[in-house]
This record gives sequence, structure tokens and C-alpha cells, in this order.
Amino acid sequence: MRHIFTFLFLCVIVLMVLGFFATPETPEERAAREARAEQRTAERAAIAAERAAEEAAREAEEAAEEAENRRAGFHCLSFWDGSHPRVVTEVRNRLNDPDSFEHDETRVTPVSDDGIHEFIMEFRARNAFGGMIRGMAIGTYRQTDCQPLSVQILE
Repeated sequence: MRHIFTFLFLCVIVLMVLGFFATPETPEERAAREARAEQRTAERAAIAAERAAEEAAREAEEAAEEAENRRAGFHCLSFWDGSHPRVVTEVRNRLNDPDSFEHDETRVTPVSDDGIHEFIMEFRARNAFGGMIRGMAIGTYRQTDCQPLSVQILE
């Protein structure tokens, strides 16, 4: 008796499942389903286009910022302390006590028509008597390769 009820229960379940899947879809329902699918596809395409536009705008902004940094001469300066590494090396080589060199500030002019930047670098170092003095170096460097063209130390 128990097996009969189990069998009948399974038959009812199978008929319900077959009835669910076998329900014919009307043309209106099919059109509505396809319209919803097209709408989802259009929404996804719009979101992708919006993201691509945002990415392109961000890249354009970064490129403009990089171009402005190159024009201003900042591309040659250290991100760490704002010094020009090659100028620092040249100034250190000319000091009485190169190990006492401390960079304070470097200011750069925008690029000239010749592709040259002018700079002023302020620093501190020990003099021949052992006292700390403030010094200033002025000069020029090329925009293309950041090579110093002239460096003059003022005291």
C-alpha cells in the first residue's frame, strides 16, 4: 500500500512538472520576454559605453596633466623631494663637504621656445670652517633629456 501512494505521489509530481514546462507561450508573452531581453542588452551596452567614456576622459585628463608637467619642467624633478638629481650631483661635486649637502627647494621655469628650463635650487651645506650655510644654484637644463646645460653656485 505504501508503494502505491509513493508511486501516485511521484506521478502527480511528474505531471505537474510536465504541465509547467509544456505550457505554451503566447505570442504576446514571447514578444514581452524578447523585449525585456533586448532592454537588458541595451542597458548593459549603455553601461559599458558610459564606463568606456569615463575611462577615455580619465586618460585624456592624465595625458593633459602629463603634458602640463613636461611643459612646466616637473618631469625632471624627483617625486621624493622635488630636487633635480643630476643638478644635485653636480652641486655636491663642487662643495667642500659633499656629505653635508641638504636640498631645500628647487623652482623651475616653464620650457622656453628653445626647449630649455631655467632653475633655482636652494640648499644647505657646511663651509670650509664647518658652519652650515645656505647656498643657491642657478642654471638651465634641456626638457627632452633633463641634462643640465649650466650650473652656477651662488653664495
